[in-house]
Amino acid sequence: MRTYSKDARSTWRMPLLDELPPPNFTLAKRVWMGVLRGYLLIAVVLVIVKVVQMTFLK
Repeated sequence: MRTYSKDARSTWRMPLLDELPPPNFTLAKRVWMGVLRGYLLIAVVLVIVKVVQMTFLK
């Protein structure tokens, strides 16, 4: 494990996004990202349904 001085750690800054290499998405990562997007979509739909239920079906 590499150790850095306290001064180097306190002055480090994240590189600009333009300077970072593009992410390397393998098939497994693409599938997992699809699963996460689907989960997020389902969660949003369920929240909308619950808000509509609470608003109109007191």
